[in-house]
Amino acid sequence: MNSILQCFSHIEKFVEFFKYNPQIKKIITKNNNDNNLSVSFKTLIDNLWPDNSIQISKNYYSPDDFKNKISKMNPLLKDEKSNDIKDLIQFIIMTLHSELNNARKNKSEAFKEIIHNDKNSMLEFYIKEFSLNNISIISDLFFATKCRVTQCSNCNMQMFNFQTYFYLIFPLEEIIHFKKDINSQNSFSNNIINNIQSQFYNYMNNIQNLYISNIQNSCSALNINGNQFNDLMMNQNNEFNNYLLNQQKYYNNIIINIQNLCNNNNNNNNRINNDEINIIDCFEYYRKINYMTGDDAMYCKNCKTTTNFCKRTDLTTGPEVLFIILNKQKQADSNIKFNFNEEMDLSNYIEFKNLGCIYNLIGVIISCWESEKQNIVAFCRDPIVGIWYKYHDEIVSEVKDFQKEVIKSSTPDLLVYEKIKI
Repeated sequence: MNSILQCFSHIEKFVEFFKYNPQIKKIITKNNNDNNLSVSFKTLIDNLWPDNSIQISKNYYSPDDFKNKISKMNPLLKDEKSNDIKDLIQFIIMTLHSELNNARKNKSEAFKEIIHNDKNSMLEFYIKEFSLNNISIISDLFFATKCRVTQCSNCNMQMFNFQTYFYLIFPLEEIIHFKKDINSQNSFSNNIINNIQSQFYNYMNNIQNLYISNIQNSCSALNINGNQFNDLMMNQNNEFNNYLLNQQKYYNNIIINIQNLCNNNNNNNNRINNDEINIIDCFEYYRKINYMTGDDAMYCKNCKTTTNFCKRTDLTTGPEVLFIILNKQKQADSNIKFNFNEEMDLSNYIEFKNLGCIYNLIGVIISCWESEKQNIVAFCRDPIVGIWYKYHDEIVSEVKDFQKEVIKSSTPDLLVYEKIKI
């Protein structure tokens, strides 16, 4: 219940802005209602929360007016298709932000002062510059920053490109292949360890036999025998054992390093089998390293030549409200076993952890196929008491067992998480 109340502040801030903020009244007065999405959104909010405070309403409301306004402003979103989720979210968020943005376009003069190869310095400048030009309830709650890092494989020079995001898209089919590849690599690494171990012991055994044979031949040639021979063999064995011990330590360090790499990958990928996907698998896929070689190689200013590069994307900050879109490329992807939790810890995937990395699930949209017809069902959590409700067209029902009915149902299309305040 404590985490629910912590999440509630985001929803309360969002709803109260559209119900009572004078900025909305200015927009209503200034703009034509037919060409303004925020006015229709205010009407939607007023009908969903008709009282003076956010509380459970015993009535239901169908958002036909808001839906029709979207279709009128963007005809491409008129048809109801599951692959429109990304476009719909992008249109609503960006249109509301554009209409509500209070900032005047400014250009900071501090750009010349930043260190261009220092990630933290560039991020600080990017956030400052973005904040100057984006001031709205939308940017406060939904926008965060990510960084595309490109690194030269030859000199390790890094280039940073910061961007704003308010949703993440995870292609399920690609993530399944990615996970299988990693598991195959882990199996291959274990085989390497076994081969190295076998070859090491064979090598040391051959060296020892050759060493003893050489000593015996030398003693025989020099006519050394009896106690003198035994003393010599004992001294040589001690020297060889010291050599063997040093080689063993060197070998053990190699094995430990390989095992650590394998264990790190196994910890990330042994959560579930290859036929299932976990929400954390999606974030592992998102931060994977891509290699730019051959025709994709780039010119390095530092090396003064075209060379191989590697690139990855880091989530530098996390938004207050995070949309996760699961891209199902084909109808069969709807049957993928997808595991997710009501609470999600992204501390391993967001760089600035002091801003909060724990998220609570507040909404799920699932599209499933029944008799070749697509059905869309939404699940939303009440912000006050934490009860989940199922919305299937005009039928609204309470969800008694969220784990059984939602998490173990068909693969979702959209997950909505809200950051827990620390």
